[in-house]
Amino acid sequence: MKLLSRRWMLAILCITGGLAVTQIFFHGHLRVGTHPRLARLVNNTLHLRFGHNFKVNSALHVAAEKFAEIARHETNGRVEVTIYPEQQIGTDDQMIEMARNGTLDILLVPTANLSAAMPAMQYSDIPFFFRNREEAYQMLDGEPGKLILEKLNAIDLIGVTFWENGFKQLTANRPIHEPEDLKGLKMRVMKSRIIMDQFNAFGAQPIPLEFHATYNALKDGIVDGQENPLAVIVMMDFYKVQSHLTLSNHGYLAYAFVISQKVFQSLPNEIGLRLIDIARRLTSFEREETRRREAELLETIRRAGVTVQELTEEKREEFSAITAHIPHQFEGVIGLDIMAKTEELMRESRLGDAVNSDILIALDTDLSINAASAGLAIKRGAMIAINEINERGGVLGRKLALIARDNRGLPERGARNILDLASRPNLVAILGGSSSNVVLGEIDTIHQVKIPLLIPRAAAVSVVDNGYSPNFVFRLSVSDRDSDVFLINYALTKAKRPALLLINSALGRENHLSLTNTLRQHNITPTIVEWFNSGERDFAAHLSHIETSKADIVIVVATAAESVHIVNSMAKQSHSLPMVSNWGVSNSNMRDEARSALENIDLTFIQSFSFLTSRTPKTPEILQRYMTTFDVSSARDIFVPDGTAHAYDLVHLLALAITQAGSINREAVRDALEHIDTYAGLIKIYHQPFTSIRHEALSVSDYHLSRYDSAGVIVPVQSGNNASR
Repeated sequence: MKLLSRRWMLAILCITGGLAVTQIFFHGHLRVGTHPRLARLVNNTLHLRFGHNFKVNSALHVAAEKFAEIARHETNGRVEVTIYPEQQIGTDDQMIEMARNGTLDILLVPTANLSAAMPAMQYSDIPFFFRNREEAYQMLDGEPGKLILEKLNAIDLIGVTFWENGFKQLTANRPIHEPEDLKGLKMRVMKSRIIMDQFNAFGAQPIPLEFHATYNALKDGIVDGQENPLAVIVMMDFYKVQSHLTLSNHGYLAYAFVISQKVFQSLPNEIGLRLIDIARRLTSFEREETRRREAELLETIRRAGVTVQELTEEKREEFSAITAHIPHQFEGVIGLDIMAKTEELMRESRLGDAVNSDILIALDTDLSINAASAGLAIKRGAMIAINEINERGGVLGRKLALIARDNRGLPERGARNILDLASRPNLVAILGGSSSNVVLGEIDTIHQVKIPLLIPRAAAVSVVDNGYSPNFVFRLSVSDRDSDVFLINYALTKAKRPALLLINSALGRENHLSLTNTLRQHNITPTIVEWFNSGERDFAAHLSHIETSKADIVIVVATAAESVHIVNSMAKQSHSLPMVSNWGVSNSNMRDEARSALENIDLTFIQSFSFLTSRTPKTPEILQRYMTTFDVSSARDIFVPDGTAHAYDLVHLLALAITQAGSINREAVRDALEHIDTYAGLIKIYHQPFTSIRHEALSVSDYHLSRYDSAGVIVPVQSGNNASR
């Protein structure tokens, strides 16, 4: 233990010393310039600095030099790019910050090292995700990669393209033939949650270390092994201090080519676009250069006496099975929109023509903006049900499959999604999203294409009472017709002078009519009705008006986008009023964005299911499936639980309707949904869940009230009709 402690101290001193030298070098360069920006115009020539972390004889550096050469040539000398390899002007973390604040112009960096600032960049770190390079290129150059690069705008970077260092391999001072061989090994990793979770799953101990500290850590035994592509293993001499190499191809090391957003905005438009074009054109060159060198690199490792072995396909499957939960576990972190599109593309490319034999169910919801957590909850419930059905043989002898579309909370985009999805002949139904405003904008299109729309989370009355006959919309969710009565009855047990805080939209106006009518039945008029617009962030004035009105409780109808800001604003009021709300508050990321505020306010909202209190026979089994599939430790880790439960029961009801119809003809399935007799679901036993005159599967007897506890977990309140079920 003493020896290990000394080694750790030496490593820390070496790293700290190295950083100090780097800082001196870095600041020395800054003092040379006369302007804080590294992009400088001297004698009509624009001087740009380009930093990366690799050696000069690498494929990455060769491609960077080619970029500089082409930029000079194609701009007739107007652009001069100076390249700084091997972290000469700072560590990767320092260069990222320099690029973000505009003091580094161009940066080539491993995607994992961007993940602290932009979690979506962990995408290529998912273990055993890509079967081969071609599949990685298809995803990174296609829509998933474009979505990832777009997200860099939020951290002041322009994402241009993905270069590579190849697939990662494992090295250690003992052979790694199977997952058990990693148990107990201290493995050097980059700072990425996915990478650390990967090694934790194998029983290893992941140790994040700076790139250039890795060699000494391996040499001194501070770590036992590491993962990197062949180019890194040779260039950094890791093979000289490791006895075994396992060709595992378990992870893909992508490099993000980025331009500082602040610098880009200062460039002449034609120059900026030219630089982007050159980098993208060089992508295939850089990848081919990396690939071309790998045989020679492998021979160098073998000649040094390193024992080299390649995982068989069977062994790869064993490793892959242990980390199979990681894509599901991190899809909300990386981006549900990115992962949903990846799943669809991979499924189509891997199955080829066989994909047309599956029965498709689509999910159309917000996967990326304000209600993405609710979208993810719906997706998870549907996935659990689909996996369960497929394990039992599928439906009509065919497997079910789920594809998802991101409507970004926009009705027009949702309607376009419906048209695109309906063009697929083997698509039988669509699960709608959590926003009533979006669903209302899709109703006409749904009836134009005549496809069942199943609603697991959208409460506006007119979603179902839409005037169409036959009606293709079926809801297993809370309805505002009942929930407004439920909320008023609860509010009046606590106070007598309610105020209304309502979103100025079709959803808010519909609830305004229902709430005021219900209050009128109690001979009560709201003290004030405060309307707010979609996207508002500061509710101080609205809440001040409500306080002035002498209200003693606030009834809120909001969407996920505004609910976090309402909660944070209420917590800042000198006199915090109790609030009761529709379930928009549970669609949001309240746990992360308003946890401290939740401790200082009295907020109660409507729900229809909780894994914490449900006593139905299916609950233990589905809870276990959820925990296993998504690697969560308890029911408290399940966010938006009723969204998951609603989607789960809806998919099973749909499967029953398909079986009853004997086909996937959409109109026949619609008719069959109205004639299901009984289904023992997760939420309850359904007796005729839908009929020709009733397309609502839940009623007020299924509702209860919930609140957020101090950890931001949704917990039932022991009040309401079924809070303790």
